[in-house]
Amino acid sequence: MLLASRDPHISYAGTFLGAIGIYPCIANTLTWVGNNVEGVYKRGVTLGTVIAWGNLNGVVSSNIYRQQDAPWYTLGHSVVLGYLGVALLGGSIANYVFCAIGNRRRDKISPEERETILSGLTEEEQHHLADFHPDFRYTL
Repeated sequence: MLLASRDPHISYAGTFLGAIGIYPCIANTLTWVGNNVEGVYKRGVTLGTVIAWGNLNGVVSSNIYRQQDAPWYTLGHSVVLGYLGVALLGGSIANYVFCAIGNRRRDKISPEERETILSGLTEEEQHHLADFHPDFRYTL
C-alpha cells in the first residue's frame, strides 16, 4: 500500500497495517529463539545477539529514508519490504527447517544410544547438557 499508492489516506492506513504486521514479529522472534536455546549463558548471548541485530535496523533506516525521497520514501519502503521478505520470511523458514532436522535426528536416537550418552552422568550433569541433551526438542 505504501509503495503502490500516492493517496495519503491509503498510505496512512498502510502505515498502521504495516505496524500491526511488523511489531509482533519482534516478540515472536525473541520467544522462538529463547525457546530453542537451552542454558542460561547461551540463551543470554543468543537473545542479546538477536536484540542487537534488531537495533541495527535503526542505523539502516536512518540511511534509507532520505529527505529527498519525501513524502513517499520509495527507496526506504522497498528496502524494508525486501528485508522482510528475505530476512524475516526466509530466516523463519530456514530456522523452521533446521529445527525440524534437529528434531528428526534426535527422534532417530535409539534408547540404547540415549543411555550411552547419559550413562555415568549425574542428574545435574545431565541438566547441564542443556540443548545437547537427547530429550531436548526444538520448538517449531
